[in-house]
Amino acid sequence: MHLILIRHAETAWNRGGLIQGHQDSALTARGLQETTALLAALAHDFPSVDRVYTSPAGRARHMGDAIASHFGCPISVEPLVQEQAFGDYEGLSRVPRLVPFIQDTDLSFSTSKGKMKCIRIMEL
Repeated sequence: MHLILIRHAETAWNRGGLIQGHQDSALTARGLQETTALLAALAHDFPSVDRVYTSPAGRARHMGDAIASHFGCPISVEPLVQEQAFGDYEGLSRVPRLVPFIQDTDLSFSTSKGKMKCIRIMEL
């Protein structure tokens, strides 16, 4: 069995250096090209895909839907792989002082709206 982890393609907020969290932004033209290039690379290296798991975020769903459609396989939306919520920080630019704090945070992230759940990558 092969397990392939794929990040969503570039979004407008990625390009602008904004924190997305649970918020969504549209894919850029480059993001659409990245999706097409990824499908070609996957088709070259893998003759089939059994199932796609994706975050409910629109940017991730776009990539997941494209892969599932290309390979004719089922897709499962899995909230456990959704990006961490950053509350009031979503939509703001990445402040250099904030990045180390986010990286060092273990189980929760505090915002003015209270604690947000942080999910660590699960071991398979």
